[in-house]
Amino acid sequence: MDNATRSSCFGQWISFLNVDQVPSVATWYDANRYVKKLDLWAFLRLFLYAQVHPFKGLRDLEIAVQNNEALKSELGLDSISISQLSRTSERLNPDIFRRLFLDLVREVQVKYHRDRPFSPLLGLVKIIDSTTLPLCLSKYAWAKFRKTKAGVKIHTRRALVDSDHAYPDDLKMTWASVANTRELSAFVDDPNVMYVFDRGYLDLERLDDYCDRKIRFATRLKENATYEVVCDPYDDLDDPRIIRDTWVRLGSQTKVMRHLVRRIETQDSTGNRIVILTNDLFAPALERTELYRHRWQMELFFNWMKQHLKLTTRFGTSPNAVENQIYVARMAYLLMYLLRGQTAANATMLTLQRLLRELMWRPWDAMAHA
Repeated sequence: MDNATRSSCFGQWISFLNVDQVPSVATWYDANRYVKKLDLWAFLRLFLYAQVHPFKGLRDLEIAVQNNEALKSELGLDSISISQLSRTSERLNPDIFRRLFLDLVREVQVKYHRDRPFSPLLGLVKIIDSTTLPLCLSKYAWAKFRKTKAGVKIHTRRALVDSDHAYPDDLKMTWASVANTRELSAFVDDPNVMYVFDRGYLDLERLDDYCDRKIRFATRLKENATYEVVCDPYDDLDDPRIIRDTWVRLGSQTKVMRHLVRRIETQDSTGNRIVILTNDLFAPALERTELYRHRWQMELFFNWMKQHLKLTTRFGTSPNAVENQIYVARMAYLLMYLLRGQTAANATMLTLQRLLRELMWRPWDAMAHA
């Protein structure tokens, strides 16, 4: 990256990428073999550029390269064709972008949040959930999951920093038909973390396994769940928002958990009953119920990604192209998350994205003090 690029807003945005790692990753995955124009580094920058612009497809990218002198100079390209963009997007191994994404996650952790607890009592907290991206069956037959529908599912783990800040630290794409319970253990790996997940992930064998490994979790209990109350140790509930707090054995005669878990009954802000299940038997009940409410941040995050980054607009129809686009979108988000820490104002992510789009080729000072 030359000095002119680095001094621009675009250059500052992508400066968090480990540029020195890109050639080694390209070599490891043979990404640049027989490539004359669109190598891995140029592809990554172009598709990051696309993430913050209202492009509808590869034709818009082709036109942007042809008519934007600053973009041409940045990429070292005079032109690019739709077919070249499509072939490269389909050819590149998604593991390339996963490695680069995880490298950015480490950058976020080092700069801002390494081992930072959400609260003294809860410690490190990570939320796990998934969202489905619907696809056109006629174009994405490989992703069929119902008679007339196609789609992929993005399983995501998000580190909760505080009530207002969180960042994605892992993800996995699967077919939409894959059950959430099959993917949960890929994200639950650290006994120093409290994991929060939706009731769609509930699986008794896995919960027992987490108890064996002393991994803490909190989830919402299904309405029809079978359980036996073993003891009711919290007769004097210290908060009127907690209706009942008991230790239970979850399951029926055919399948029952070996470990006791805690069932906390409370209400949401509209008076609806909510039942939280956790294996943390001694922490204040209100901490656990408030923590589960933060799971709704994940819904807001998914909606934001779909509305403001390129997840619903497709740049390719192959499995590789779709997965690569998902990783690049998450990388764009992390890059903006990092960039926000260097601006004078505490701008929202949406405001930051708009500033970046408008000031992209201006000197970095124009955005740093905006």
